[in-house]
Amino acid sequence: MRIKDMFFFSIDTFDDYGFLSNRSEEEQISGTRIKPSEIKKNQKDFVLWKPSTGDTPGWDSPWGFGRPGWHLECSAMAKKYLGKTLDIHGGGSDLLFSTP
Repeated sequence: MRIKDMFFFSIDTFDDYGFLSNRSEEEQISGTRIKPSEIKKNQKDFVLWKPSTGDTPGWDSPWGFGRPGWHLECSAMAKKYLGKTLDIHGGGSDLLFSTP
């Protein structure tokens, strides 16, 4: 969805959002680590593409001059530099998203 020249992934379009954490959307708490956004429809939505201004890097795209949100940046770098498969090791409850 597009809001103010930014493109967001709407978690409402993904029925199983949160299944990796074994927590339903209702059990996830927004705004505990990051200040809530005034422009998001759902605080758990995340940026897919945002405009670049000033000295921030950017590229021409069908959505305007900009750059990917950090979720896409991280996944693209992981695929490029770490390969097609990646083992993720975690275990602490402090690693759960939006832990109060």
